[in-house]
Amino acid sequence: MLKSINRSSFKTLHDAITLQSKDSDQPAIIYVASDHTSDHTPIIITRHQFQTAVAQYAHTLQTVGIAPRDLVIIAHTQSLESIYAF
Repeated sequence: MLKSINRSSFKTLHDAITLQSKDSDQPAIIYVASDHTSDHTPIIITRHQFQTAVAQYAHTLQTVGIAPRDLVIIAHTQSLESIYAF
């Protein structure tokens, strides 16, 4: 768990929260759409679902030739997909 004392041992919040969890069924994200067309029902994404979606985005970027440390600019709307891509 991320604490002030161990903060330097994690590179990102993703490392600290999602990858360190032993319980993959725990929520990683509780997403509530903020646009006017949505019913604003919370969508709960488990840590396993989050890791899977992020890995899929990373694989897609690698497939089109994006490599680690390449600059990628993400132009996005507020959506789960933009969170996964980020």
